[in-house]
Parts: sequence; C-alpha cells; structure tokens
Amino acid sequence: MVAGVLLAFSSIISFGAGPFFLPFVFLPTLVTTAIALVYFPTRHRVQHASKRESEMAEGTIKKLVSDRGFGFISQADGTEIFFHRSKVVGSFDTLSEGQKVSYEKAMDPRRNKESAEQVTPL
Repeated sequence: MVAGVLLAFSSIISFGAGPFFLPFVFLPTLVTTAIALVYFPTRHRVQHASKRESEMAEGTIKKLVSDRGFGFISQADGTEIFFHRSKVVGSFDTLSEGQKVSYEKAMDPRRNKESAEQVTPL
C-alpha cells in the first residue's frame, strides 16, 4: 500500500501537473493496491524456516552424490533425511559414506519434507 501511494505521488511530482493527475493516477493506484492486499494477503510474504529441534540428532551418511553436492543420512529410526552441501559445517568433500554425523532437523518449505542442517562430522 505504501508503495502504491509513493508511486502515485512520484507520478504527480514528475509530471508537474499537480491536482490534475490526482483522480487519474493516485486513486486508481490506491484502489488497486487495496484490492491486491485483500485478495492476495500472503502471496508475496517471505516464509520463514519452520520449527527446528533444539537438540542435535545423530546418524550415518548412507549415500553421497559428490558431483551434485547432496547426500542422505540414515537416522536412528531407519528413515533417511536429505542434506545439501551448503548445510555442512566444514568441507563437504571430507565426508564419506558410512561416516557418523550430527545434524539438526528442519522443514524444507519448498518440498514440505524434513532436511538436515548444520551437518557436522563426528
């Protein structure tokens, strides 16, 4: 809404037409912005990372895909959890399959699945 108001005022000032442009630029921009906020209230809001567990979980690296930069950790309950090279503490290249690691679980908002963060070799 603020952006719409600023856009309208900048149009008025840049054309130098004063009150003539008020009904033609300012009001339609204001109405359009208000409608967008009502019908699309959460469309462009940033989604924050979901709840994280405070304790570190431990597991074993089951599969590493070094050329693509990701891998899977076998958890204590037998399920697997995905991790990306950007979430590894230290160097991704030093990891190997079968190595014990600790990690934090987090929810990936794009895939709606759990993924591992702060992956640290033990």
